[in-house]
Amino acid sequence: ITGAKIANATITSANIQDATIQTADIGTAEITTLLLAGEAVIVPRFAEGSLNNHFLSGTAAQVVGVNVSNLGIPTGQTARLIIMGVVSAYSTSTNLTNLRLHIYSGTTLHNTVGATFGAAGIAVTSFGSFLVGGSYNKNINLRVSCTSNPGGSSTKSGTSFVGKIVVMAAKR
Repeated sequence: ITGAKIANATITSANIQDATIQTADIGTAEITTLLLAGEAVIVPRFAEGSLNNHFLSGTAAQVVGVNVSNLGIPTGQTARLIIMGVVSAYSTSTNLTNLRLHIYSGTTLHNTVGATFGAAGIAVTSFGSFLVGGSYNKNINLRVSCTSNPGGSSTKSGTSFVGKIVVMAAKR
């Protein structure tokens, strides 16, 4: 058959090599692998970075960042950015201080978490999310700073950080 026009058909089983379907109404679908072109639903971004032998103070310093732009969001719609980050800290100083891990987009602070940090290493995780529009173009980054610890210090010398950040945009 080179061409057929069928008004109504019930097909129990079919094996189709290649198909072009313009419109479909699918009740329930079981899909082994789904690949949507052009980051149609989720836009993944990942980066890792480090900040070595840093003098930790109250001023937030960037450990790792990733640029997020060209999300392909239709005009008038938004996407939710979902940020997951972890920073590991190591220091030669035994001073206790309160390490603060911040999520920034550009110069805007979105989230801060903290943990007490001594001579032993520590890993701090942070999560956040916010809505963005189609023209969004900013660096999402993890920054570190510290505050004074009762019985401790408001600074920490000789501190090195390793950070990883994952940013995903859920577009639909």
